Amino acid sequence: MRHISEEYLRLLREAYECSGETLRSLSRQTGLHYTTIHLIINGKRMPSRNALIKLCGWGLTFTVPEMDRILELVDYAPLSDRSEGSHGDGSQIRLSQRE
Repeated sequence: MRHISEEYLRLLREAYECSGETLRSLSRQTGLHYTTIHLIINGKRMPSRNALIKLCGWGLTFTVPEMDRILELVDYAPLSDRSEGSHGDGSQIRLSQRE
């Protein structure tokens, strides 16, 4: 099981609190069950990489650098691959770890 760091939890909680969204509205936006979102935000469940991308990217509207940071905090591959540079800003978006 992946380690859940305090910084990861702090970033998720702050983003949730600042978003003004409810668990149910995040559920509608992301397709994740509201109970699952509650467990993720409170550190009771480690999300898959794709679930974390949905929650942070679609629901909590993290920027790519913010998303990269939170993914790295739980040892997932970041979205951007700075070595590829295919977006003109040095980032390439990847939706799965295998790409």
